[in-house]
Amino acid sequence: ERLKREQQLSFLEFNYMVLQAYDFVELNKRENCIVQFGGSDQWGNITIGVDLIRRIEQKTVHALTQPLVVDKVSGKKFGKSEGNAIWLDAEKTSPYDFFQFWLNVEDENVIDFLKRFTFLSLEEIGELESRLRNEPEKREAQKQLAHEVTKFVHGDKKVLSVERVAEILFEEEDLNRLQADEYEMLKLNAPYYALSNDISLIDLLTTTGLASSNREARSFIEEGAIRIAGEKYTDANNQPTFNVGDRVYVKRGKKRVMVVEFTD
Repeated sequence: ERLKREQQLSFLEFNYMVLQAYDFVELNKRENCIVQFGGSDQWGNITIGVDLIRRIEQKTVHALTQPLVVDKVSGKKFGKSEGNAIWLDAEKTSPYDFFQFWLNVEDENVIDFLKRFTFLSLEEIGELESRLRNEPEKREAQKQLAHEVTKFVHGDKKVLSVERVAEILFEEEDLNRLQADEYEMLKLNAPYYALSNDISLIDLLTTTGLASSNREARSFIEEGAIRIAGEKYTDANNQPTFNVGDRVYVKRGKKRVMVVEFTD
């Protein structure tokens, strides 16, 4: 099919099944790995490894797959190739961003994700499904999903910190009134930037990642999507004034929130 479409096919891709099979052999030798788990699209790759170990080592190992996780809204599978994956490593996806990912799951997906990614009983999930149907605006299913998965991956203490941070950001509590430990927790877990107090509005948005370019920053501003310290900015030339030491929220739309502290 690739050749018909005149698309390149690398040596690595052409030999991928062989490489993955040999990888299973090495994992079995070095780590005594006896089962490989993956999505249903990996069945052929994994079973070739099972067969290769049987031939080389005369050992029986196992393959286990599950149906691919598919976003019911977009129809895309859940994974790196679609650009919608998250990492378990806190260095690659912060616990806060990890929590927010699950919190923002669409209603159409949340019950399926609760069944796949948590250890809640079917009775508990059924209760959450009922609440979702009757009071979707409360997003209780999403909150429980975010709590359970973040706790499982990052631990009890971290999920409580992240939930407190999410509460502070959602309520947009006055940052200057937070206790020192709460503010430090916010800095550690939320998107945080220390910027010069004379930075331009455009540069503020691009530096924090709220816009990918000056052009996009101007577009967001003109659309009324940008608020700083609760004030909406609709003119890119309207330069906000901040003092050294000021702490503010910079918000794009309803979900993207940054904490910015101004320095000299």
